[in-house]
Parts: sequence; structure tokens; C-alpha cells
Amino acid sequence: MGGEDATLKVGFVGRVVPVKDVETFVKAAKLINDSIDNVEFFIIGPDDEDAEYAREIRNLVSALDMATAIKFTGLANTSDYYKVIDVLVLTSITEVQPLVILEALIAGVPVVATNVGACREMLYGDSPEDKAIGQCGIITAIKAPEETAAAVVKILKNPVLWREMAITGQKRVRRYYQKKHLCAQYRRLYYGMLAAKIKTIKN
Repeated sequence: MGGEDATLKVGFVGRVVPVKDVETFVKAAKLINDSIDNVEFFIIGPDDEDAEYAREIRNLVSALDMATAIKFTGLANTSDYYKVIDVLVLTSITEVQPLVILEALIAGVPVVATNVGACREMLYGDSPEDKAIGQCGIITAIKAPEETAAAVVKILKNPVLWREMAITGQKRVRRYYQKKHLCAQYRRLYYGMLAAKIKTIKN
């Protein structure tokens, strides 16, 4: 954690659009920066989809005096950044099953994410057996920069916790999120729907 230069790195991966709530990430970054020395922040993703919102985010970064701490990468190879960031932050106000979380976890990066879509089960586990593996991140409320910052600080200030979450995340993805698991889930879904349809026809 911290890499060769001992600088901690926190990343946001996604489009700079309102649904991703980049504003909360920036505000959380300011709080984190005030709590921990030597932290860099990366907004990794295209910012040309909603020019007005992107401009608002850059203005907020400047207003919070975070221009040197927060770097906008634009469209980038995310795998290059998963190798260096210590925590991934997802602040979306809506999601289904974010692939960025799976990408981060398999790379050994703990995640702080809002309680949307499948984020909770991805970080805390779904079935009793899955939950027994442990947590690989922290779930926060939507539009809660203070809570988001506190979660990131908790992980960054505890190397033992960080390592446990990194290992747990890799274990969870390998055990429950491989292609064979996805195919099995779809088969169960389709067979269940087919059985229900047949039952309806017979009745």
C-alpha cells in the first residue's frame, strides 16, 4: 500500500456524469486530504459526455483548492491504474452490478461504494457461505461525502485491514464471479421462468 513513493492513491473509475456523482467523490477527497498526508486522487474516465457537468466538477476541484491533488486522466486504460491505486471509490446514485468493482477486487484493491445495485453483496457477500469470506470494502450512503471519506480513511490508516480486504476481494471474485458462475445463474433464471410458464399453461 502506498507504492514505491509511499504516496497513497485513491481512484474513481467512471464517466464524469451526474449519475456517477463525481461531486461527492471530490468533496470526500478534500476531507481525506485534510486527514491524511501524501494522498493522490485520480478521476479515471472520459469527461466529454456532459461538458457542463464536467466543468462544474473542475470548478469544484479548484474551489476546494484540490487542483494539485486530484488528477483527471480522461479516457484511460483502467488496468494501469488498478496496479497503483490503494482504494477504489464508487459514489454512483444508481448502478446494477458495476464491473469496476469486480476489476478492482481481482486486482487486490479494496472498494468503498454507495449502497446501490449489487454493491453490498459484492463487498459483503450474498449467501451465508459468501458472507463468511469477509468484507472486501465498505458500503456508504448515497451523497454522503463525510461517510465516504471516513470509510476511505479507515482503510488507508489500517494496513492490516487493507490487506485482509484485498485478499478477500480476490477470493470472492474467483469463487463467485467467474464466467461459469454467470452461466449457471442464467440457466437457473431461464429454467425457472420456463417452469413457471409451463405451469401457467397447464393451469
